[in-house]
Amino acid sequence: MVRIIVTLVCTLFLCGRVQALEIPDWLYAVEQPVQGQSEQQRQLAASQALLVMLTRLTGLVSVPRTPIIKAALDNPARFYDRYVFFEETDAQGNDQQILSMTFHSEVVVDLVRQANLPIWWSQRPTIVVWVVLEIDGRRELLGARSKHPLIGALKARARYRGLELIIPTLDAADQNAVTAQDVWGRFTDTLDAASARYAADIVLTARVQETGTSTENPNLQVDWQFWLAQQPYTGRVSVGDYDNVAIPAIDAVVDELIDRYVVPARAARSVSVAVAGLSGMGPYADLMAYLETFEFIDQVQVTSLRDGVLYLSLRSPAEGRRLVELLTAQNRLVTDSTHIGVGVQLLWQG
Repeated sequence: MVRIIVTLVCTLFLCGRVQALEIPDWLYAVEQPVQGQSEQQRQLAASQALLVMLTRLTGLVSVPRTPIIKAALDNPARFYDRYVFFEETDAQGNDQQILSMTFHSEVVVDLVRQANLPIWWSQRPTIVVWVVLEIDGRRELLGARSKHPLIGALKARARYRGLELIIPTLDAADQNAVTAQDVWGRFTDTLDAASARYAADIVLTARVQETGTSTENPNLQVDWQFWLAQQPYTGRVSVGDYDNVAIPAIDAVVDELIDRYVVPARAARSVSVAVAGLSGMGPYADLMAYLETFEFIDQVQVTSLRDGVLYLSLRSPAEGRRLVELLTAQNRLVTDSTHIGVGVQLLWQG
């Protein structure tokens, strides 16, 4: 939880209660298969679910088992605030018991900090995925309603790594805009235009070619492409089953995002920040609520208000360019070269 310390400006802004922006519901909810509803099964599933949470928050596929992490895994109950058992039918038509757990965001983030693990801001980019499957020379565009295991594998891997994935609905609008050949040919302009309706930050294309003798033992050639910061990224692998077909493509996206947006574990330090563009209590409260969404900011201290510019001291392990990139990632704050005289100058856009 971010500590906000207001020292000098409450009387100027008539300070009210500040509410943080909503954390995505899915990020702190984890589903784990179980063999029953016993206390032992719940304890085991809760430990596994906590590891998934730590992967989502840190970007680490393999979470180091430090003494702090081991203690947390031995007592996972204090990290979640509700759970429910339910049944669902898997891709093979088998009924399976699932334990769904919702974790307490502040407590899990505190665990990440105490364990000196890297941290990934909860406001993640969304990805729209256009998938084409080729079997015996016939290409099919797969949509959100498809029962093909490839779609489930993509969704599962994205959730495990901490990303929101959008599979196009392939309704009339999509079918008029995009064909399987457009995706196979990677016609970027066509795909970008069709993806605009989903308001996604990243467009990923996946081409999967099945050459095996059966759906139980397929030989799958997978290649993908996505753009990030106007740079294309591509890859190609061979896998032997649909459960693993999504891993290389989704992990390639996550690894690039981690390089840009994950804050490494290091000692926190104070950074002076000046924010212009605040004209009253409303914008001030909005700014404070926005700063509360940054898990990598440990403390916000308001120090002064001069000539319409709010001066803050942010305590965070994020340094220099990485801090500015994260603060301005959603364009609610932008760099400001007008107000000079402090380490970081920003302008609040609302």
